[in-house]
Amino acid sequence: MNPRSTKELITPSGAKVVVYDYVTGGEMRKIQALFVGTLTAGDLAGANPMSKVPATIIYEAQNLALSLLIVSVNGETKDAYQLAQNLKPEDLDYVIAEIDNLTSTITLPKKKLPESPQSI
Repeated sequence: MNPRSTKELITPSGAKVVVYDYVTGGEMRKIQALFVGTLTAGDLAGANPMSKVPATIIYEAQNLALSLLIVSVNGETKDAYQLAQNLKPEDLDYVIAEIDNLTSTITLPKKKLPESPQSI
């Protein structure tokens, strides 16, 4: 198994935060589960089920994404998530914005599955 690629972020105050540069399928499902866990099957059939998701779920999803994607802070790998939480607010906001870019494609499950390339 190849190690997952990473990228280094330099925060406004100069902290070095290394993050994985993509979200795995399993990680995506964990983040999606936060959103879906607040809905019912009837909600999913509605026009805009995300309108029923509590806003606090966004913070929970960001924290989960941070814990899954941060590799190190200033070279320290142990407790990297907590080290990131201890950054200055503008530095943590910078890291969150980068993580949000990585997870911005995460949406609720679709009703119709795309066709497999083999079935075309």
